[in-house]
Amino acid sequence: FFTNHDSQALCVAGRLYPVQTEYIPKPDDSEEDHVVSTLLKVHSHHEGHTLVFLPGQQEIEQAINLFTASIPENCIALPLHGSLSPEEQSQVLQFDENPSEHRRLVIFCTNIAETSLTIKNTCLVIDSGLAKEARFDPQRRLTIIETVRISKSSANQRTGRAGRTAAGHCIRLYKEDDLQRDNIEPEIQRSSLDLVTLQLLRLKLDPASFHFLDRPKDTDLRASFTLLTELSCLEENNRSLTRRGELFSELGL
Repeated sequence: FFTNHDSQALCVAGRLYPVQTEYIPKPDDSEEDHVVSTLLKVHSHHEGHTLVFLPGQQEIEQAINLFTASIPENCIALPLHGSLSPEEQSQVLQFDENPSEHRRLVIFCTNIAETSLTIKNTCLVIDSGLAKEARFDPQRRLTIIETVRISKSSANQRTGRAGRTAAGHCIRLYKEDDLQRDNIEPEIQRSSLDLVTLQLLRLKLDPASFHFLDRPKDTDLRASFTLLTELSCLEENNRSLTRRGELFSELGL
């Protein structure tokens, strides 16, 4: 995409300690039961803090309730997900540990902790292999939230959380061949294109020929044109914006 530019790539070397990866597939019990039972078995054999990756807030709350019923005395269980306020998230990230108390954090988190956040002194990761993913359903014209199996790149990111400051251990609660996708699909390929179409047309750009970084499906573009025309946002003859289309674009509808 940037072949016409002479800019050079800048590589910055990082340091990652070795992480042992272990697979313990889920039996017939629930996801939360398997997570907590595994955590209770291995937690005492590790130093430092623990990250437990779960798909969403509901699963996190259920797992914390199960874990706190049998929690070791030196453990503190905390949630970390997107529904928490910035202040609540910072309390987790800036946890002030008193060395004399030797307390250890067990942080039950979503994929918010995959890449953008680093929890110091994390040595154990327990990965459910699941995440919540928003996807546009063109048949129902709705954006739905699904619980899906993560990609290989996401699994590697989660594993790497345990090797930032020391050697670590990652337990994956699924089989190795359960990971089918190399990477998660770009958001534009699983989202509604209606607002994107309106905004491009407002800029006098043709969505059908626009050079997207990740091009959406042509069928999705055509479906967007059809819907916007039916809503009187586009002129039928030349696909130019109507006054309603301009208003929708300005308001981000």
